Amino acid sequence: MVQTNKKVIDNIKTIIIAILAYFIVSNTVSISKVYGNSMIPTIKNNSYLFINKAVYKFKKPKIGDVVIVKYKNSYLVKRIIALENDSIEINNGVVYVNEKPLLEVYSVGRPENMKRTVVPKNHLFLIGDNRENGESFDSRNPKLGPVNKDLVVGKVVFSIYPFYKIMYPLNLSY
Repeated sequence: MVQTNKKVIDNIKTIIIAILAYFIVSNTVSISKVYGNSMIPTIKNNSYLFINKAVYKFKKPKIGDVVIVKYKNSYLVKRIIALENDSIEINNGVVYVNEKPLLEVYSVGRPENMKRTVVPKNHLFLIGDNRENGESFDSRNPKLGPVNKDLVVGKVVFSIYPFYKIMYPLNLSY
């Protein structure tokens, strides 16, 4: 009888630990599959990404971070190009943040010019690394525009398959 009670208690402990572990893991990390070419060459179609969902609870997003954001009934993977109160414009294929060129080694294509705009409070300006016309639905499109920080699901840490680290801008002095 005592042995049976001990087994029941051990089973309950195991179940509680499993539930806690599931809760912690599901709220701090995830894996996401990429559909599309908007982040080429950094992230390729059908890549599997490791996402840190807890990072922005402890630190602020920064320019260069690649993030997953909720959009309607789907998710987008994009790069943070400007933060709240930053000005952004695109002129002759160069992205300017606060009137300084963003030195990008990860992007392809020549983006269309965009007039200077200021990112609203609690928002981020997100662009895909594939800047060819029509390849990336991002903050340059008025249908999306700057994205509220609350819609950020997490930061992309690396690609699991194929394995590689995520590239960042050369100058992070913004």
